[in-house]
Amino acid sequence: LYVAVRLHADVPIAFVGTYPPRRCGIATFTRDLSAASGAASEGVLPMIIAVSDPGGQYEYAHEVKYEVRQGIKGDYARAAEFVNYSDVRLVSIQHEHGIFGGDDGAYILDFLTALRAPAIATLHTVLKRPSVSQRAIIQNMSRECARLVVMSKVAVELLKTSYGVNEKKLELIPHGIPE
Repeated sequence: LYVAVRLHADVPIAFVGTYPPRRCGIATFTRDLSAASGAASEGVLPMIIAVSDPGGQYEYAHEVKYEVRQGIKGDYARAAEFVNYSDVRLVSIQHEHGIFGGDDGAYILDFLTALRAPAIATLHTVLKRPSVSQRAIIQNMSRECARLVVMSKVAVELLKTSYGVNEKKLELIPHGIPE
C-alpha cells in the first residue's frame, strides 16, 4: 500500500473518494487502489466510503459501506463516526477540491477532525497558485493526516513553497497505471 508491512491480522482500510459507477477519474483511481491493496495481502480488507455528487443516485458495489452526499455537511462527521465505530485501522482519502462539499471542498476537514483512525490523503491536484481557502484546507489536512501523498516532484516542491507543508509529511509515489 503506502508502507511495506507484514500483516499478522486483518487490517480494514477505508478508502474515501468518488467511486464507480460515478464517472470520474478519481472514482476509477479509488476503485483500482482499493482493489490492488486488497490483492496485495490477504490481511488487507478494503471498504469504500463513496462521495456522491448532487443529484447522483448510484447503485454501488458491495464494497461501498457508506455514502457521503457531497453537499451535505453533516454527512462528513457522520462518516467519520461510522469509521470510528468500525474496526478500520487506516483511512485513505483521495483528495480533489471539487469532489468534497463546502467552499473548495472544506467539508473534508469535518471528516478529518472527527476521525480517530490515522489518515493518509492522496492529493490528485496541487495548484501552483492556490486561493487562500485552498491553501488553508491543504495546510489543515497536513496537520490532521499522518501523510500527504503526491504523484510528482513538482507537487512536493509546491506543497513546501506555496503551502508551507513540512516535507516530513509528504510522500512521493509516482502515478502509475493498473495492470
